[in-house]
Amino acid sequence: MSHSDNPTVSRLHAYVRQPAKRGLAEMLLQRDGELCQLCREKKTLEIDHRDGNPLNWNPQNLRLLCHPCNLAERNRQRSMSSERENASASVSTDPTEVLHNSIDYQSGSPEMQANDIGIPKWLDFMCQEVNKNQGITRHSALNAGAAASGLTYQPLLRAYNKHVYQPEKAGDCVGPYMAFEERKSTNTGKRWVMLRPGWKIDKVPNRALLRPVPKTEEPSVDVPQAFTVSEGPV
Repeated sequence: MSHSDNPTVSRLHAYVRQPAKRGLAEMLLQRDGELCQLCREKKTLEIDHRDGNPLNWNPQNLRLLCHPCNLAERNRQRSMSSERENASASVSTDPTEVLHNSIDYQSGSPEMQANDIGIPKWLDFMCQEVNKNQGITRHSALNAGAAASGLTYQPLLRAYNKHVYQPEKAGDCVGPYMAFEERKSTNTGKRWVMLRPGWKIDKVPNRALLRPVPKTEEPSVDVPQAFTVSEGPV
């Protein structure tokens, strides 16, 4: 019996509505035979797109399946697509969640671990902004800094108070790690954070290096050694 006389093949031709695609149906019959490629039974055949893309008519992407098997494959592909979308949606890009997800809660205080990860990121953000713009507003240092580091407000504020000299608050009390200082703009009243005199930022691969500028006289005992943004004290 020729393919054209076979009722299974005739139904396949009726299923392939576009005449231009019927040549593909004949090619698949010649290549794979008149059986469903999954259950291996001779039933009404349909053309299945292996990758689920109905526009991909590459012969390597095509196979002949019976209607029940084809339907089961479509359902399987929809289920896999839905699982991928759900998995993608569950991966958060929120810096705070990314930071918290990186913590090993079996290895000590979560807050300390978050600080160890987030504060160096915040210091690196500060170095980049100060280098680029000669300064950054207090508002941006705290708000944009939180987004850059993943830190919540209280830990970030403590880091800010430790590393930024605030004359109105600290007076003459300058901490050894205060590499930045606040200055109030006479025009706008905004508080700008700049690099303190006596400190410099060196750029080395993948990190910034905050260090005091050497003085000609003997440095006081409370001046810290150079520390890196990624590894320094917090």
